[in-house]
Amino acid sequence: MRSVQIYIEGERDSNDYTEIELFNDENIGINLSIQNIQDISKVFTDFSQSFTVPASSVNNAIFKHFYENAVDLDLTLIDQRLKRNAFIEIDRTPFRSGKIQLEKANLKDGQADSYTITFYGDLVTLKDLFGEDTLTDLDYSNVSAPYSLSDVAHAMDSTSDLDVRYPLISSDRLWSYGDGTSTDIKNIANGVDISELNRAIKVNKVLEAIETTYGITFNGLFLSDKRFTDLFLWCNRVTESTQIGNEYGIVNGTVNYYNYYYPSTDLVFSATDNLSHVYLTYSNLFTTVGGVSNRVRLWLSVHQVSDVTALWTCNILKNGVQFKTFTGQGQQTLNIITESVVSVDYKDLQFIFSSDITVDLDVIINFDVHIM
Repeated sequence: MRSVQIYIEGERDSNDYTEIELFNDENIGINLSIQNIQDISKVFTDFSQSFTVPASSVNNAIFKHFYENAVDLDLTLIDQRLKRNAFIEIDRTPFRSGKIQLEKANLKDGQADSYTITFYGDLVTLKDLFGEDTLTDLDYSNVSAPYSLSDVAHAMDSTSDLDVRYPLISSDRLWSYGDGTSTDIKNIANGVDISELNRAIKVNKVLEAIETTYGITFNGLFLSDKRFTDLFLWCNRVTESTQIGNEYGIVNGTVNYYNYYYPSTDLVFSATDNLSHVYLTYSNLFTTVGGVSNRVRLWLSVHQVSDVTALWTCNILKNGVQFKTFTGQGQQTLNIITESVVSVDYKDLQFIFSSDITVDLDVIINFDVHIM
């Protein structure tokens, strides 16, 4: 009759193993199962049924008298909640390496009688490997996903093999095209804002990121199937859009033909809204002089950004109507208006900033006039 030996590591990563004493009549069953990719929460590697070992002096030392709550353990060395490295031998010949989970201590007449343990193969489960991680915890260094107005426009109509697309899907409002209704995105006032579009990433790139992050390899013919390689995952977590952070405008001020600066107070995306704005008035200064028009130029500089990873958006309204939208990270210079003015022309421009995370920005509005 063959004999089974089970060894378990003492202190974590010590590589010091001790043989567990077994009951003479204990049956240990090893189940070998095929991988189950359809439900990653299931164990899909070899494992044993839970079995019991005696509460002998040797095993009590191994399991640190688990039944006694007065025992104070150094959790950096031994944490009974975690699986411990182990291996199994059959007739002193290596059979399987893996981990052992201590399930419980069994008492009889108030005294420790046995321990219930379970042996798992090396891989254990993908669920254990992933833990509480989410898709945002993966290493996406293998994915190219530039984000600007031109990048998004390119990704929407390009025939190239791109990792990231921006599908025309909205979780916030209804879109229509060419019907003349209030939802008609052909009308510039109802146009699609870049902030409304969520990325869609190739699913095979997500699997590659999983492989890179956790050091595992996926195999299968489906990985090269065009139906899979052309499959995208739409990255949207909500059924309706939610803005993180509030929208802020710039405090009231009158802009003449000289530069207007607004560096004195940071725009902080925090608790309260302040939708005041800058009124830019084209006055008589912009009428023709001797039959020559004036060139008006307005640009905005975002600088001294407290967090360069913040994705900020500057939404600009002209006379209360959507005019331009800029999205960027870090310091940027935005060209708002360059035009020739030949008569009195009044404009009310409103600058509204928002961000995906809390960030401090300094904003300078530059404005000049040249006689042409």
